[in-house]
Amino acid sequence: MNAQEVIRIPVSITRTVLAPPWRYLKRGQAGRRAARLTRESLSHLCPLQLELGSATRRPGWVTIDLVRGADLILDLTKPLPFSDRSVDKVYSSHLLEHFYHDEAIALLKECYRILKAGGTFSVCVPDASIYLNAYCSGEAFDIKTYCIYEPAFRYHSRIDFVNYVAYMAGHHKHMYDEENLIEILRSIGFQKVTLRDFDAALDLKERAYESIYAVALK
Repeated sequence: MNAQEVIRIPVSITRTVLAPPWRYLKRGQAGRRAARLTRESLSHLCPLQLELGSATRRPGWVTIDLVRGADLILDLTKPLPFSDRSVDKVYSSHLLEHFYHDEAIALLKECYRILKAGGTFSVCVPDASIYLNAYCSGEAFDIKTYCIYEPAFRYHSRIDFVNYVAYMAGHHKHMYDEENLIEILRSIGFQKVTLRDFDAALDLKERAYESIYAVALK
């Protein structure tokens, strides 16, 4: 592929559903910037830390997303433009559920590839078990706490708690609970995978009520 070739970014990639419909970029340009960031990290002996699925600048981190404002504007269904074992940390929050299972696995394999030995992948996803338990138990469920994204919630019966988290008005593609999140990360090859607590330095407090947190060590 020519480095200057313009690539169409699929509109189906979520987490960017509110983004303007421009979604064109020169992947070669992003790749060259990624290479420069890697060289700068190595030459200055400073860690290279990536946050996937965010356009909000974070000191000490390189943000990657499809929307303007991210440090690198990339389609995360494509290979990441970083060399093997070049990145110290990768973090994502409420991103994986926006990919179909095979897409998420491909992205996780890319994260594993680019992480250095001893590098960490830290992740946060919505806990689907909250909504499944509400369906199965039939007990009182705090809709105002757990179903706050109005376009996704159309209540007719308890199954709509499941529809809410499973589809999120068409934006969600896969559900997670504690068990499958851990097992998926282990299947990628990470040596140590554990659940973790909310980290105020990384995670959004406003998403804590619905989230599972995990960290994986390469």
